[in-house]
Amino acid sequence: MHKSIAVVGGVPNPIGGVTTFVRRLIVREQGVTHLFDLYPSGVKMVPNAFVGNFICHSRKLLTVLRLFIFCLQGKVSVLHFNFSTPRSLLLLAVLPKINAKWFLMLHHGDLEGGINPFVKWVLSSRVDAVLCLNARQAAWYSRFVEAEKIKMANSYVEPFAVNPDFEFVQRVSGIVRSAKKVIVCSGYPTEIYNHLMAISVMGERQEDVLLCCLYGPGGLREQIVSHACRFKNVHIMESLSEDNFNYLLSIADLYLRVNTEDSFGIAVADAINFGVRVIATAVCERYAGCFLISSAPTFEEVLGAVKDVLDGDGVSLQRSHVEKESFSYERLDLG
Repeated sequence: MHKSIAVVGGVPNPIGGVTTFVRRLIVREQGVTHLFDLYPSGVKMVPNAFVGNFICHSRKLLTVLRLFIFCLQGKVSVLHFNFSTPRSLLLLAVLPKINAKWFLMLHHGDLEGGINPFVKWVLSSRVDAVLCLNARQAAWYSRFVEAEKIKMANSYVEPFAVNPDFEFVQRVSGIVRSAKKVIVCSGYPTEIYNHLMAISVMGERQEDVLLCCLYGPGGLREQIVSHACRFKNVHIMESLSEDNFNYLLSIADLYLRVNTEDSFGIAVADAINFGVRVIATAVCERYAGCFLISSAPTFEEVLGAVKDVLDGDGVSLQRSHVEKESFSYERLDLG
């Protein structure tokens, strides 16, 4: 796909599914000439290998204004919008659409909601293609747009070589040195990530250690931290860089992802590619090799799965066999 592409989204910080995907995308896809970052923060992890234009202001409105002017100038052939939920579609309603094709990717696993006339108008009249991350998203989009606009994609781009901070490696080494097994879980401090259940499992795994990585906003942060304090073998890690988090994944014996909603799970794919075993809920198509548990698991199910995988060979669990290639504009054949 030999076209000039402008990506709208963001890079860490904050860290999350959208920003992790975009950070990798702008390096792997050489056609990306501009990135408009709509997630202002004090520190931005723009890859040194990205040679395009990075536009981000401390005031989000200024970035939007520059994006508006950019759209008027018609400098690129494709605008690729990356948001979490349909709430962000208001931006697409006010931007001028002149020459570029507009691609939309919403990264939240569950987009369910009533049929909103505004959403239907934006998707049907402004967007040229919607990039779906799972079957549930495709079903939701089908209520608003014709089938030709719906393209199945994924939000996985291979990570860069892991380059953690030396001080962080030293700190982690002290934590895991005496552990029999190292387990990692991650996500926002919200109910759908089931961090409280993952932490409770460690009461039955006294010789193991859990590194619970929290990022972004969420109403359960204090409760999660308080619950973790009851267990000597649970350690909360907050707002890690991608390099530091991927270092944790690479040294883990198990990555545990027990959320009740998900679009894909970049960390699931990363962990498997690092050679780490993964247990994840079957709420979406999972990366090949992942051990699957139910979409709304009980404590007993999670505990049993952990025991089966870490103390046995996991033969009693179903495994994902869905082969997923890395995201590529050319592979999507978007014209």
